[in-house]
Amino acid sequence: MTFFQIDPSLNDTILHGTEPISIKIDLSYKADDIQTIDHNSIESAVFYSNYEQTGIITSTAEITFSKDHRVFSRTEITEIMILLSCGNNSTYLRRFTLYPDDSNLQEIKNGGSKIKYRLRLEDIPARIKRIESAKDWSTPQTIVDGTISDKEHPESSIFHLIVNKAGIESSDIESCSILLSTPYTVLDRDTWTDLSDLAKTFKANIEGGTDKKLILSDSRYQNESQAADEIPELNENICYQVDEESAGELQKNDIRLRWNKPERLEHQTIWKYDEQPVIYNSNLESSYPFSFAGEKRRIEQEPPVEAQYSALLNGNKLPVVYGDQVDNQTIVGTRMQNQNGAVSIDEYDVESHKDRALIKLSCSADDEIKNLNIDGRPIVMHQNCSCYKRDEDSIETHGLKVMNVTGRYFLDADWNGKPQYEDWVDSTLEALKTKRKRYTLYTQYCIFFIRTGALTYFKRLDGSRTLCKITNLEMNYTKEDGFEIKTELTEE
Repeated sequence: MTFFQIDPSLNDTILHGTEPISIKIDLSYKADDIQTIDHNSIESAVFYSNYEQTGIITSTAEITFSKDHRVFSRTEITEIMILLSCGNNSTYLRRFTLYPDDSNLQEIKNGGSKIKYRLRLEDIPARIKRIESAKDWSTPQTIVDGTISDKEHPESSIFHLIVNKAGIESSDIESCSILLSTPYTVLDRDTWTDLSDLAKTFKANIEGGTDKKLILSDSRYQNESQAADEIPELNENICYQVDEESAGELQKNDIRLRWNKPERLEHQTIWKYDEQPVIYNSNLESSYPFSFAGEKRRIEQEPPVEAQYSALLNGNKLPVVYGDQVDNQTIVGTRMQNQNGAVSIDEYDVESHKDRALIKLSCSADDEIKNLNIDGRPIVMHQNCSCYKRDEDSIETHGLKVMNVTGRYFLDADWNGKPQYEDWVDSTLEALKTKRKRYTLYTQYCIFFIRTGALTYFKRLDGSRTLCKITNLEMNYTKEDGFEIKTELTEE
């Protein structure tokens, strides 16, 4: 991720440092009308952009403008495009695409006859964070053999399916390709939690776009080659104030990852009838007697028995979370042996649930059965898998600083010659084991093209340069005082 690209003439105007900012707002309505509010009518505007630790970038804004704008309408606003320029330059950068929050349009009266309007705005990630966590996610969605992000096949792309649950169509999404796959996952959390988990696990950025509602980009694990963009520079000489502090709370030298790992196993017997009483012959083969007139077995009664699937792996019996290619009733009935043919399958359901079957037998005469089994292809869940890594030199120098991590999407898939989860732990430890600094820059230069989440070199007055990430951005404009930017840089 890098800064927004702007026209060279606009860049020259900005760096000249004497020209005021020019703000223009395009409002879109449900009727497909677009209305423009120019800077003469805008009383104030403040824009916030924050980089969450998981990798999601949220943006919000508050804009106040005069009511005497001639073409203004009370029609419900659906989308607001924020366009910024500098001086008399006719080239504008479409900097934000935002949406009204629940307050929509507010009318402000200042005690006199003058009336203003206020709009509180948010991008899609900010809206997801605000709204989606409050929704009822009690209806889970199971994904089998899903790909993390596949824009060519959004129907099996976990990223797209997460976003779809928030009501955003795949056509409104732009994403890099992370073609690593997982045999099994369940979407049963709110959209914000799932997106945060995914962005963290695959070291990706998720942000609201200007043309698309949501963008997934810059993943360490993406399949597209990442072009080595020239890292832009922010120079201290355009700032009127720079605050410097330690970001020591970010330092970690002991990474402890724990997660549950799904695994698909080979086709095998996933359920076997073993209800007592049982009879063993001389070869220790089991059979199960049924009595027509006597006491009925549980499998003959209502409701049908829940035949919970399990699978064997290295001699260990594991519960199955999902089974496919499961035997149908005909196969199970054909395999089952009974001496007199008096026991039959009355009910058999393997579609209502994927981790168990529902089965009921009936008996028309005394009989014995053998080999009442169900075969299928199971997916099991390994509980509490772990990967711990530490840096002894950093611990000796700075003391133990532990980072406990959990996640749903860590994978065994190979990346750089090691499992993805191990690569994640190694790269995270490498990035966090040293102490870092945080800088807060204040400037009145119109550098509105800088971007939260982007890397930049911070060049000091003495000529030294420090590689940083922009983690916070606040842009303030008032008609009386002009434009000011406050931005936070965290040393990489």
